[in-house]
Amino acid sequence: MKMYLNIIFFIFLCSCGKSFDSSLVGDISEHVASNSSIDRTIGDPSNGGVLYSMHCASCHNSDGSGIGQLGDSIYGPNIQGSNDSDILNAVEMGYGDMQPFPAEVLSIDDIEDIASIFDSFL
Repeated sequence: MKMYLNIIFFIFLCSCGKSFDSSLVGDISEHVASNSSIDRTIGDPSNGGVLYSMHCASCHNSDGSGIGQLGDSIYGPNIQGSNDSDILNAVEMGYGDMQPFPAEVLSIDDIEDIASIFDSFL
C-alpha cells in the first residue's frame, strides 16, 4: 500500500512541476491508514493493560465506558464492544476528537495487545 501511495505522490509532484523530495513521502504515508488488520486473540493482555492505561484510559476510562464530556469540545466515548477494525482505524487515523497514534508510539503489536483487553470490558 505504501509503495502504491509513494508512486501516486511521485506522479502528483511531477505533474505539478515540483522537484521530488523522497523525505516527504515517508511523512505523508505514515498518516494513511494501513491495510493491516489486528487479531485481539493473539495480543498480550498484560502489556495491553499497561498501554491502555498510558494512552487510552484518560479519555475512555479504565473499563472502556468513556468519561463523557472533557471540556467544551472534547468527548471521551464508550468504546466497550469495539471490534478489531474499529480499534485499528481509531488508533491509526484518529476519530472525532481523538488524534492518531503514529506507529512509533503504538505498533500493530501494541494495538493487538490493547485490543486483547477489550473483551474484559464486557
